[in-house]
Amino acid sequence: MLRSAFPKEMETGRLIVRALEDEFYLDHFWERAVQAHVDQVLSDIGGATKVGLLGDVDGTLSTYTHRFPDWASHSVRVPGLAELPSASKLRISYLAEKPEDFILACPKAVEPLLHEHMKSARFRWLREDAKALQEFRESEELALNASPALTVNTVCEQAGAVLLIKKRSWPGRGLYELPGAPAISKESLKTTAIRALQRQTEVADQRGPIPEGILSRYVARSAYFDDADRDGRGRFISQAFLVQFPRGKTRFTINGSNADADPHWVQFSDIDRVQLYGDHRMIIRNFLSI
Repeated sequence: MLRSAFPKEMETGRLIVRALEDEFYLDHFWERAVQAHVDQVLSDIGGATKVGLLGDVDGTLSTYTHRFPDWASHSVRVPGLAELPSASKLRISYLAEKPEDFILACPKAVEPLLHEHMKSARFRWLREDAKALQEFRESEELALNASPALTVNTVCEQAGAVLLIKKRSWPGRGLYELPGAPAISKESLKTTAIRALQRQTEVADQRGPIPEGILSRYVARSAYFDDADRDGRGRFISQAFLVQFPRGKTRFTINGSNADADPHWVQFSDIDRVQLYGDHRMIIRNFLSI
C-alpha cells in the first residue's frame, strides 16, 4: 500500500520500504533488527550518514528516541490527521466489508489493492477470525474486565524441534499454538500445564504414554508473559514452562485425540514459516533463542 501510494518516490529511490516484525518481550531483538535494516539501506544508497526519526514527539516517537538516542528526531504535524478514524476502526470496517468507511481514509491508489484483497482466501480467513474474536470478547466481557485471565503453556523441545498444536477451531483456526489450558484454582500451574500437554498430545516413548509425573521432571524453567496485546481475545497472562525431552534416535511420538488439538513436531528451521497464534512465536524465542 505504501509503494502504491508513492509510485514516483519508489521509482526514483527516494522512498525505500522495509518490513519489520514486532517482537514482544525481547526488545533488543527488535532494536537490533531496526539497526540492521537502517545500516543496510545506508550501505545500499551510499554516502548518506544522517538518520532521523520522524513522528509526533509527544506521542509514540518519544519511545523510539529513547531506544535510538544516536538518531535525530523530528516532530511532523499532518493537517487533518486527527479527524481520520483510528487504524482499529478502519480495520473493523474493512473486515465488515463496509468500503464507505475505510475508502475515504485511504489514498486512491490503495483502493484497488483493498478491493482485490477482499476477494482472497486470506481475507475470508481474517473476516471469520475477527468475527470469532468479537463473539468471544462479548461472551467473556464481564469476566475479562473483572480481572485478567490466567493460562498456562508448554514449550516442548526435543532434537531440534518444538511440539505445536494446529488449531481446529476459531479464533485462529489453522494457526499453530503451544499446548496449554486455562489455569485451575485447585492445582498448581505446573500441574495444569503438564496435564494439558498429555491430554492434547498423548506424548509417548517406546514404552507407551509418558505419565504426568515423569513429564514434570523434564520441566527446565518457566516464565510469565503478559503483554497487553498478546491475545486478541482479551487480557490474558500466561505462565509458560520449558520442557526439554531427552535426546535419542527418535523423538517422542504424539497422537492427539482431542477434537481441538492436532499436534505436530516442527523443526526449528520451520518455526518462522508456520503461522503461530498470538505471541507464541515470541515465547518460543524467549526460551530457545531461535
